[in-house]
Amino acid sequence: MSIAANAVISLADTKVYVKEIGTTNDAILTILINAVSTVFDKYVDVVQIIEAAYTNAYHDGNGLSVIKLPYINLSAITALTENDITLTEGYDDDYVKIQSLGYLKKISGVWARGNQNIKISCTAGYKLANVPGDLQLACMKQVAFEFQQYVQKNWGESSRSFGDGSTSMFREITLLEDVKEILNRYRAVQI
Repeated sequence: MSIAANAVISLADTKVYVKEIGTTNDAILTILINAVSTVFDKYVDVVQIIEAAYTNAYHDGNGLSVIKLPYINLSAITALTENDITLTEGYDDDYVKIQSLGYLKKISGVWARGNQNIKISCTAGYKLANVPGDLQLACMKQVAFEFQQYVQKNWGESSRSFGDGSTSMFREITLLEDVKEILNRYRAVQI
């Protein structure tokens, strides 16, 4: 198994963080990095946090002056059409981008309401070497937590049974609270 294209952290950095020497646990750490990175993408509500190129991606128009696209760090738009009409970027043109959050603001008027009527080709996301430090830390914390659960074989356990009659309770594993706090900084307010 290899690190996925959307992985927010590298295997090498993760191994340093969890103080893992050798290759014995590389497979499980890779699985956890890939899984946590996908959870992060979904939580932040973007296609992926890591940079990728998107060609002819269709989105729905909302009838407002600002539209939120499912991208973070929207760095380059190579083509944008609305109802098959080519639009240009700039304050003296059709729209501007709010790069970090994936918003596009129409200079005059509103985005036409419609189903899949906006087509974009763009590059968005962070290069792995440029992922903000707080996002990397959040990913390492969550992977370390999941790895510890794996090592202790107590996935989702919130208490344990003992000889004195106490019982175990199991819960669905969720993101750690401090990880959510970091991720919330990257979630765009939905329009």
